[in-house]
Parts: sequence; structure tokens; C-alpha cells
Amino acid sequence: MKNIRGNADSSAIDRLLVEASDNNSNSSAPVDTKSQNGPSPDTKGTSSKKKRHKKKNKAGTPEQKLEKERFGKAVAYIERMDPSQIIMQDEELIDDLSKELVNFFKTQKVTYFKSEAPITADNYSVFLDQLGKKSMSILLSRHLRNALYGKMEDKIITSSKEVSDYIDSCTTPKQSLRIRKLIKSRVYNRVMDPCYNMISAPYSIKDIRDMLWYNPRYHDFEEAKRQEESAAELLTANILKEIPDYYPDLYPAARRMKRHFILHIGPTNSGKTYDSIQALERAAVGIYLGPLRLLAHEVYEKLTADGVPCRMKTGEEDICPDIRDHQASTIEMLDTAKHYNVAVIDEIQMIADRQRGRMWTAAILGVCADEVHLCGAPEGRDIAIKLIEDCGDSYEVITHERATQLVVEKDHFSFPDDVQNKDALIVFSKRNVLACAAELQGIGISCSIIYGALPYDVRKEEVRKFTDGETSVVVATDAIGMGMNLPIRRVVFLESEKFDGVTKRPLRTEEILQIGGRAGRRGLYDIGYVNAEFRKNLIRNAFKSAPEPIEKVALPFPESLLGLDGSLSDIFTRWGAIQQKNDAFNQTDLSVEIKLCRFLEQKTDDKELIYKFITMPFDEDNVNLFMIWEEMADCEIEHDIFDYRRFIPEVLNTSYNAEDLSFLEENYQVCDLLCYYLTRFGLPEEYEEVSEARSDIAVKIMEVLSKQELVKRKCRSCGKQIKWNSPYNICSECYEKHMRSPFYGGY
Repeated sequence: MKNIRGNADSSAIDRLLVEASDNNSNSSAPVDTKSQNGPSPDTKGTSSKKKRHKKKNKAGTPEQKLEKERFGKAVAYIERMDPSQIIMQDEELIDDLSKELVNFFKTQKVTYFKSEAPITADNYSVFLDQLGKKSMSILLSRHLRNALYGKMEDKIITSSKEVSDYIDSCTTPKQSLRIRKLIKSRVYNRVMDPCYNMISAPYSIKDIRDMLWYNPRYHDFEEAKRQEESAAELLTANILKEIPDYYPDLYPAARRMKRHFILHIGPTNSGKTYDSIQALERAAVGIYLGPLRLLAHEVYEKLTADGVPCRMKTGEEDICPDIRDHQASTIEMLDTAKHYNVAVIDEIQMIADRQRGRMWTAAILGVCADEVHLCGAPEGRDIAIKLIEDCGDSYEVITHERATQLVVEKDHFSFPDDVQNKDALIVFSKRNVLACAAELQGIGISCSIIYGALPYDVRKEEVRKFTDGETSVVVATDAIGMGMNLPIRRVVFLESEKFDGVTKRPLRTEEILQIGGRAGRRGLYDIGYVNAEFRKNLIRNAFKSAPEPIEKVALPFPESLLGLDGSLSDIFTRWGAIQQKNDAFNQTDLSVEIKLCRFLEQKTDDKELIYKFITMPFDEDNVNLFMIWEEMADCEIEHDIFDYRRFIPEVLNTSYNAEDLSFLEENYQVCDLLCYYLTRFGLPEEYEEVSEARSDIAVKIMEVLSKQELVKRKCRSCGKQIKWNSPYNICSECYEKHMRSPFYGGY
């Protein structure tokens, strides 16, 4: 049978198949009873051959051949055509697609991004924000592609007689599916994006929003958004009405005075603050305003020691509140309604700070003092003069020079071998301060430590120990660079990068000069030295150049805006937007205030009360502190009594060790928050109770540090000691061991 099949030509096979087909179609032929009982042995082979020929006949009929021919011509056309030219150069089709696009946005479900995110009432503002940033490309979803593709496919089909003839000849949708898939593979991904960009280009975001407004699914979302924007525009207009065109007029009491400014400009350790404090002591009524509680406390102690009664007032404490003539405070405590003979504003270069810089702007514009002393680094000189001239006040500039020479050492520094007596070792995190100090204590070198989270009275004690010679070196963060007068012979940068809250970056010139300038002290070390373990050229070049002058300042938030209609978070948001549009000013970072505002606005609409609470200084990322702050606010909102005693940390008489340092510091922060609350809402005796507990905690921290037994960094896996500045919490041996494990894909 194989030979017969192999030698038969196609025409013979066709004839056999036709005859077999004719025989099968003859319904009047008599039925063979033998065939009902199965083929006889003699005809069995012939029957099998006919069946195989019948199968081959399915692809060999004239109709089937004609279908194949049509399909081949259609495929050939699709393969050689240019779909971009056919679709994108047909003006009528582009117009139809544009109409289809408009109809889709007005009637269909709209999603965005490849994730096909649905538009809801909760994310409508986010959707519009993304639409503004990413353009209309985010709207080309699967549903929209399919809506547009239908017309594109019709155009391809009608553009060729071969394709249209084949589609017309198909009796079922399944027959045309092959050719439609081929068209889609050529058009869907190649032409869709450029075609969509062409038809969507004429439409702005406003046009899209207008279309969505007609869509029943999104009409309410868009209507609510329009009402919100209308209210925001009205709020902006009201804010602009409240703010005078001339920003110094925010402080009318100061504008009615004729003030005289004395600018003390000079580098670190040049004695500029000393001269201004002398003028403060001679004044009948005066105030000192600085960036740190520690600096305010130093001035308070100096005036008190010199026989000038002084009050110290910060956000967390109020010492000698009955004294009215002289006051030492942090910058936020300025009362712009009170008159002073002399005001001292320290560290004016802080005016460039995004979080607190606006308070220096407010002090210069609004302090009601006959004579104002501004102390700061050279980069703050020009901007301070500009503000003074804007106020119409007079000024003079006194330039201070360093009393001691400053030298960048040429010798290489290696930690800890090259550490010397009276060195200040600079790192930029609390972890590295403690780790570095622990390593020094392990080889018998006593250390004082200073970092931002350390309570200020503990910092004061650490400074005293270093000054009196009880400790040999001081390990500190950049907190040492502001106003601390220490007998430092040499400043050594053990790190040359710092994390600024956003990213880790190299030190700026002004930061290096501010910190490095602490080296040397007149009468003790006539030459101050600076060195670095890494990137020494960065440090050396900083001392050869001058920092860029400050060109912009941030404006303070006018409390008069609290009376406007609208939520406080919206007022803050619009105020920030107004500053952002004004090139003359830096935008103040109000993100934390806005976040806290929105949290409290779920509980009350009392803007003045909300403002009091959001201006409390505390770490909002600390869960425990935030919980206490929230309970304080709830009690004031509900007019209940806040049981502050529940939160006063219990100080045990037992001895604490270095592992308890973070625990004690957090308890100190709890007391700080309680003190800040009680100074505004509590009674004096309540404040004294918490202040006493805070002092006890500070004593315990001092005891821990005085032991000189800080814990060295250890591998979290095996406990082996690791280097103080290792970026990892695991030793190299354990790292390799873990990487070889099957879990990490090792061997």
C-alpha cells in the first residue's frame, strides 16, 4: 500500500477523492449488508486507503484552494505594508480617532498607568497630579487601546482589496481570526503609541478634566475637585490681602521705630559674640536670641555671674520667670510686641536653614529694639544688610578676625594611633560618636562626647570635663561647631560626608570652616590645627576658599493668617506655594507642620489650638512621643485634664550602663515634651515636678558617661568586635559564611 501511495500522482488522487465523495453523497444507493457488518478481508486494505485519501481531500477542494490563495495574498500585503503611513496620514481616520478618544473619556471607564489603576474619589487628586507630571501617556490603558484599535483595523482591512476579499469570504469569525491577529501584531504595538500621541497632543489637562466632568463615573469627583480648587484660590487671594506688598510691614511695631544694627561678622573663634554680650549687659532691657538651649544657658550663666539678673526662657523651660529686664532665649521665643534697648541675634547664617531659618528672618524684621547686634559668619553678611535696608534702618559692620592662626596639617592621620590630647574628633551620627568613643576608651583614652540628641545639661557637663582636663579628647558631631567655646588644640574630621535628612553628601565649605574653626584658643593654643583621615583635599580646599554668600531667606508664617476661613493645613499649603512662586525667597519646609495639622483637623477646627500644638518641638517619628502629644491635644480639645503624672518616667536608684543610654535619652525627651506642654497649659508647680524628674534623668546619663565604659560595636551574628565606622553590622567572616549558605544561593 505504501508503494501505491508513493507512485500515485496528485490528479489520480483527486479523481479518486471526487469519486469517493460522489459515492458517499448518493443517498439512493442500496445498502450493502456486508458493509454494515464490517469490511471483508478482501476489501479491508482498500477501505483504509480511501480514508487516507479522503483526509487529504479536505485541503484539496477548489474552494479550499481559493481560500488559501486569498489568505496568501492578504498575508503578503500585510507583511509589506507600512501601517504608520496608512493610518497616520489619513486625516479622516485621525479625526475619527480623535472623536473616539473624546467619546471614551466622556463615557467609558478610565484607568491610568500600566497597572490599570482605577480612578476613585480617594485618588482623584493623585491622578491629576500624575497627569500633570507624566502627561497623557499614563492614560493609554488597555481599554483605550482596544477602543482606538477597532478603527485602525478597519482602515487596514479596507486599504487592500486582497485583505477585504479574504475577510468577506470568511463565513465564521474564527476563519478571519488568523488574519486579524496578524494585523494586530503589525499595528497594535508599532503604531498605537505614536498615533495616540498625535491625537492627544491638542488636548490639555483642562480639556481632559472637562471630558471627565461629562462622564457619569467621574462627574462627582471632578465637581468636588473644582470646588476645592475654587476654595483654594479664594484662600490664596485672602492670604495675599492679609500680607502687605512690602514684607517688612508684617511687623508694624518695628516699622514705627528707628533701629540701628551692628553686624559682628567673622569666622569661628573670632570673639564676635563676646562684644555683643558686653553691650547686652550694659543695656537696661535686653534679650539674647540663639539657635540652641545650650548657648542660651551659657549667656544666662554669664550675665548672672556678672551680676546682671537674667531670665532663661526656651520652649522647654523657664528659669527665673519673674525677671523682666534681661532674657536669654532660643530664637523662637522672641516677643515682637516687647520693647528692648539691646537685642543680640546670634548665628545669623542660620537664616538659610529650611526648617528654622524663617525665625531669623522674623527676628531681624520684627524685633523692637533700639540697638540690634547681629553675630554670624561672613556668608550671612549681605543678606542681613539687604533685610536691614528693606526695613529702612541704619547699620554698621564690624569685621572680626581670628585671634589664633589656623593650619591644616600635612601629616597623614590614622585613627586611633595618632589621637593626641585636646583633639576634637568629628563624626556625623550618634552611633559613630559612641562607637568611636568606645574604641578610644578601650585603649585607655578618656573622652567627652557631644551630639544633638544628648540633653543640653549633659552636654554642658561633657564640655566642663573636657575644659577642666578630666577627659583627654572630645568626640562630637557638628553640634560642636555652633557657639561652644572649648580648649581644642586640633580638629580631626574622621568623616567627610554627612546625612542631611535627604541624602548623604560631602561636607560644604561653610560647614568645614564652622567646625574646623573651633581649633585653637587665644592664650592657650595660639595655633589651631585641622586634619582629616579621609578626603583631606576636601578639607584643605575649604580653608583656601570662601563660602557662597546667602542670597535668599525664608519668610516667617504670619500668625494673622489664623483668622482666615479655611483649614490651617490649607493655609500652610497656600502660604508655601506663594513663597515658591517668589524667586526672592526660599520656600520654607512646612511638610511636618502640614502633616500634624491634617492629623489634628480630624479632631477639631480650632486653628489657634492646632497651631500651638504643631509648633511644639518633638520628634514626631518617635511613636511614644507622638502618642503622648496626641493625648495632650485630645485633652485640650475635649477640655479634659491631662494626667501628666502617668507619663513622668520613673528613675530607679539602680546603676545604669551604656546599653541604657538610648532609653534614658528617650525618657529625657518625654520630660522635655511634658515641660513644653505645662509651660503653656499647666501650673508652675506641675512644671517643677516634671523638671525635677528631667534633672534626675540627666544625672543618670552623666553617671553612665562618666564610667568611660561605652560598648564597642560587635557583629550581630558572632559577637566579634567590628571597626567603629564599618557601614555594616556584621563582620566579614560572617558575611562570607551567610553568602555561602544555600538560602543566598551559595555553595
